[in-house]
Amino acid sequence: MFPTIILVLIAIPSMSSLYYTENELQYNISIGITGNSWYWSYYYSDIMSLSFDMYIKNRNRLSLGEFRKLEVDNVIVLPTLTPVRLLISRADVIHSWSIPQLYIKVDANPGYVTICIMERYIPNVYTGVCSEICGSGHSIMSIALETTSINQFVEWILLQHNDNNQSEVYNGKCFG
Repeated sequence: MFPTIILVLIAIPSMSSLYYTENELQYNISIGITGNSWYWSYYYSDIMSLSFDMYIKNRNRLSLGEFRKLEVDNVIVLPTLTPVRLLISRADVIHSWSIPQLYIKVDANPGYVTICIMERYIPNVYTGVCSEICGSGHSIMSIALETTSINQFVEWILLQHNDNNQSEVYNGKCFG
């Protein structure tokens, strides 16, 4: 009985601390990321309900100089100097959203939404992969993220809105 009382006394301040820590996170944009069987789905819920899927580029669509297992058909575009909240989950098995250049590796576990706040200062294109062994198509779950200025980000959002949120939202690099 005594160990149970000790655990309850430790749990109460821990839960309170976790609750207030999560509520203090400041962000301007939220992006939902869902790991599916061998592709990623993205939802810009704060921005005109923009959503798209990210698949690896087919071998016959690659240009000279592109890497076969890293190039994707759609790229996540984020503004620099703006805190972004990533809500990462999965639709089937465990996945891991990982971009080594940004030191980010977030697991997408069953029944749980993992929250990650990120802010980038340098416009660049970053690539990553699912770093969890999630099945036979694991090696084709590539990730591409581009950070741009806030003005270019707004132009990109308006361009996507004008395209009526078609399935292939973005190809190549954003504005150079």
